[in-house]
Amino acid sequence: MTLSLVKNLGVSHFHEFPLKQLLANATIMPVLNEVELHPYLTQPTLVTFCENHDIHLVASLPLGEVRKRELHRRRGRWVAVPARSIIFAGLT
Repeated sequence: MTLSLVKNLGVSHFHEFPLKQLLANATIMPVLNEVELHPYLTQPTLVTFCENHDIHLVASLPLGEVRKRELHRRRGRWVAVPARSIIFAGLT
């Protein structure tokens, strides 16, 4: 007996190998995968794999990790550089 309680399935931080295992064994296929995806980490093979299997990607860190070089001191404490600066840095 199937209760059909799940309409759509999403996964988080699944790369190609775990996705292949899931697709081979699951009865409900994932429609969404949340991964780290930003200008510093584009993951082209994972993007292509997900496109080919109709899995939508959601960026968990769309602006990337904040590293020390992206911080500056303001009034004695570290403050993140505005998002626009991080995006422009990734595009140049």
